[in-house]
Amino acid sequence: MPAGEGAVCSHRGVRRAVREASAQGRRVDLGPVRPAVTVGARLRFFVAAWATLIGDPWCTSVVQHGYYPEVMTTRYWARAPMSVSASTLRPAEEAARQVMVDEMVELQVIEPAGSATEPFAEIPAKARWPVLPSVFSTYFVIPKADGGYRGCLDCRYLNQYIESIYFKMDSLRTLRDMASPGDYMVKLDLRHAYLVVPIHPHARSAFRFRAGGDWQFRTLCFGVRSAPRVFTRLLKPVFAKLRQLGIRLTGFIDDVCILGHTPEEAVRHGAQVVQLLSALGFILHMGKCDLEPKQSTGEFLGAICDFAPDQMCFRMPGKKRRKLRSSCQRLLYSRESLSPRDMSRVLGALVAARLMVSMAALNSRGLERDLKESLRESDEDWDAHFWHLSSEAVQNLIWWIAVLDSPTRCKMFLRQHELVADTDASPWGFGMYLGSLCSGGFWGLEERAFSQNGREMRAVELLLTTFVKYLRGRSLLVLTDSATVVSYLNRQGGRFSTLSRVAERILRWCVTERVALRCAHLAGVLNTRSDIRSRWGETMAEWQLNPVVLRQAVRQWGCLHPTMDLFAGRQNRQCAAYFSFAHEPESQGVDALLRRWPRADQLYAFPPVAILMETVCRIRDGGYTVLLVTPAFGGSWYPAVMAMALCAPILLPAENLFIGLDGEFRTSPRFRTLIWTVSGHLGTRHRKLEPAELTPVTLRWNP
Repeated sequence: MPAGEGAVCSHRGVRRAVREASAQGRRVDLGPVRPAVTVGARLRFFVAAWATLIGDPWCTSVVQHGYYPEVMTTRYWARAPMSVSASTLRPAEEAARQVMVDEMVELQVIEPAGSATEPFAEIPAKARWPVLPSVFSTYFVIPKADGGYRGCLDCRYLNQYIESIYFKMDSLRTLRDMASPGDYMVKLDLRHAYLVVPIHPHARSAFRFRAGGDWQFRTLCFGVRSAPRVFTRLLKPVFAKLRQLGIRLTGFIDDVCILGHTPEEAVRHGAQVVQLLSALGFILHMGKCDLEPKQSTGEFLGAICDFAPDQMCFRMPGKKRRKLRSSCQRLLYSRESLSPRDMSRVLGALVAARLMVSMAALNSRGLERDLKESLRESDEDWDAHFWHLSSEAVQNLIWWIAVLDSPTRCKMFLRQHELVADTDASPWGFGMYLGSLCSGGFWGLEERAFSQNGREMRAVELLLTTFVKYLRGRSLLVLTDSATVVSYLNRQGGRFSTLSRVAERILRWCVTERVALRCAHLAGVLNTRSDIRSRWGETMAEWQLNPVVLRQAVRQWGCLHPTMDLFAGRQNRQCAAYFSFAHEPESQGVDALLRRWPRADQLYAFPPVAILMETVCRIRDGGYTVLLVTPAFGGSWYPAVMAMALCAPILLPAENLFIGLDGEFRTSPRFRTLIWTVSGHLGTRHRKLEPAELTPVTLRWNP
């Protein structure tokens, strides 16, 4: 050991030794007190498990070498540490920060700034990225609901150089789509979620801070722009692996929810998830894990999930509901001018409650517009106290206070529609159909000045008011060729105030008249009642599965050839009878998900991936037997398909699998394809097949 450096031989005196050594500019060797597997950068000890069990190259690289931020440039200015006075917090927060720093030293989450690269992090040539310039940020603490504190690194300076990459996270909507009536759930919580992910040694210099010494993070930490994406990306192939075993689960950062049709299945699947996560190096917070299966009282992401067959809803916990109501009251009755930050705190909680309160989004748009306007007038100053609530925002808060005064609930599934209508708007007039009923007219001078989306929205409003006597107390599906109208009506408003106000007016009218409204998009060129059909550019939705491949698969199973194609067009149908995506003369109807499927026919379905989960739910709930074509990767729909499989699926060949509109062969550039025989009727099979019995078999066919 070099002269001038000391070693700590036991846990006693670690904190004091680190502080004294930092003050004297010496480095402290913590090697002798490291446990075999630490918390900080823990995943690096499980590289073999990740490579063997998961096999994802990106995840294995991050676990083995550490995460290197996707910086747009390494030529940014280094940032020196702030002075002691500037980096000091208030006494209570400073004491809490020092305690957290001491704890992170013991957990080996941080190390003294400038520490040498450790032997385990020897980096191959292909992973030797440039050393990032030194950046010192402020490490502060945030009070938690339980009275403790959560540490966070203020990486605003560094975040502006980290590339913003789009990614999608699971949410309550994912749980809603996966759930079935009568399900049971168990919940897991990962402890030290970010802290087990290592940071690349060449990137640690960008995550430094000063607190009783100069430190740098060895692990991922709160405050880094890409931290949620990196952790979600690490868990994504893990969840896909579990879903291929027939396990229904979803996760949001460190929270994981597992569903089972029975209490025993939920416990068994929960144990499998625990086993895999532990094998990969994750730490479970047993104090927050709930391994007792629950049907009506389970809580996930702040919502009570009620899967009872006669309920199927999300409810808001009583404590959270009372706290949110108090926040709305303080904002409404505040005698002082408000800042954008005051409104954003309450608005964030209201947005999080949208799946727990019916019509929540509709009654939050006034506050959203106030927040947007206040930021514009204050030049993005979040702490400028000058704003007073508009009348719309006041009405929103009054509505929330009244609703939150009693328990809330929101149904997971939409009511099945009873009527279908379609509308269209042109620059000079409008047309509408409700079944065989038709109406239309010309625009006035004021309406002609509307934007095209404004006229489309006005056409929907005229449809409702014209046929009100047929719609009152009914559920209605409106087809329109404006995606904006579909989004604003289904999401209860949007970012543009003019269209949002019209959408709010329509939805409030529907509440008054007891009309359950839902909108769907119908492409303009396919809206044959109002537009002339024109040619479309070819996409994968127009490809046809090679009929020879389909016949060979049917022959290999020994079943009958299908007689009804559920998702097709006149050029890519496999059967004489079919449902189309749009109005066609020879089709049996538009959009199979909106139609009643014939039970006497052998059904065939090759749905787009975007509606695959809806198709699987329809098969399961309706008890249909279908030849189903799906991708070969483990999406959220995979466990449901496995649960309905009558036999092992067939893995289709990659060559000459699809036929384009020009009659030429196409090859999918993204994924392999499976064909299944599935049934939602339990009486058609003797028992549920095990995952081992559902290993895909190869099609015996030569192109």
